[in-house]
Amino acid sequence: ITNRLEVFTETFCDAIGRIRYAMFECGCAARCMTGSGSAYVGIVRTAKQARHVAALLTARRLGTVFTTMNNY
Repeated sequence: ITNRLEVFTETFCDAIGRIRYAMFECGCAARCMTGSGSAYVGIVRTAKQARHVAALLTARRLGTVFTTMNNY
């Protein structure tokens, strides 16, 4: 996944880089800034992993963390 604005946004908002790196460290298979940067999305393989990553990210206090699931 890619967002061409992410590189530009990171130059004036270092939180984007911290969130991207935290999602990488926590095990997200893919991660990306949405649109113009209102949110950051991470993708994992299982619901259990999503709960685990959400707990790790919440502990880092980088912002509000939500999880959702695809039922397909």
